[in-house]
Amino acid sequence: MPDPSVAIVAPNFRPRIGGIESFVEGLAASAWPASTVVVAPPVDGDRVWDSTAPFRVERSRLVWPVPPRWLGAWSVVRRLSGQVDLLVCAEWWPAARAPARRGQARRVLMAHGTEIVGAQGRAEASMRRAVRSMDLVVANSDYTAGQVEARIPGCPPVEVLCPGVDIGPPSADLGEVRDRLGLGAGPVVLTAARLVTRKGHVEFARHWPGIEARVPGAQWVVAGDGPRADELRAAATSSVKMVGAVDADTLRALYALADVHLLPGLPSAEVEGFGMAIVEAGAAGTPSVASDLGGTGEALGGGGVLVPGGDMAAMAEAVTELLTDAPRRMDLAGRARRRAEELAWDRVGERFRRIIGERVG
Repeated sequence: MPDPSVAIVAPNFRPRIGGIESFVEGLAASAWPASTVVVAPPVDGDRVWDSTAPFRVERSRLVWPVPPRWLGAWSVVRRLSGQVDLLVCAEWWPAARAPARRGQARRVLMAHGTEIVGAQGRAEASMRRAVRSMDLVVANSDYTAGQVEARIPGCPPVEVLCPGVDIGPPSADLGEVRDRLGLGAGPVVLTAARLVTRKGHVEFARHWPGIEARVPGAQWVVAGDGPRADELRAAATSSVKMVGAVDADTLRALYALADVHLLPGLPSAEVEGFGMAIVEAGAAGTPSVASDLGGTGEALGGGGVLVPGGDMAAMAEAVTELLTDAPRRMDLAGRARRRAEELAWDRVGERFRRIIGERVG
């Protein structure tokens, strides 16, 4: 049978950096790239990025500056529904906010966690209508799938499709990255996440001096930016290196340079539906210490240590133990790599094709 024609409507997409952006890119490239178009809003640098993509990219404003803000996405969905076999909404808002039944396109919604759990009041009612209009939901974890089914009675079938990862070696030179970012020769703990409250950077920083005292030369590299940057800078010691937002090649090199990847977190309505950074670290053979919130345990898959969400003292102790126990760290590193291999993009693309064939034809 010929490949289906596929359109993915993605309000968050490359060249922006983020988990959803990575998920959409990988899915488009690994499932049916020759017959897929991704429709995404224009952003700085998109022409250069789009020219190298293995699938077609169409740029269109999806969110209007005035109400109804979702009308741009609605018009795109309405047009595509009569042109393709499979329409994938990368998020329920705005792409699935008011989907129009036109044509024979089968509709699939990607669910990531936070946007489902965090919807309240009128937004929750809109989210439920949007989800119920789909033929299928693909959730990024068992945790997210459970949230969809619990919060939306009468929802369509839900399948779990964890995000994939590139398991090849980083293209950047590790020594050049180490020198450019001013990293010393001591052990490296890496956190790659936006500096927002739910990530818990500032709260963990208060426990970092205890790690410094027990692990001489240890350095905590924080890759990312956000509203708590100044607060973290004020709380950080000299061995905390805030490198800001970095490009994808540099980030992959940092995962490879790190001895431990750290995903702190605080209990919040904005949950980690999966914890993609854990798998990205695992692809580099780096174990993680993570808060047991949302779907992070599924991402970890035995390749690290889970601690109760918000318990920064326990998290600091776990980081210290891994830095000082090389055999255990190496064992967890191997498990982390095997977990990443399970989610190599070719396997994820194959699973998506199978799900579509079995569920929506």
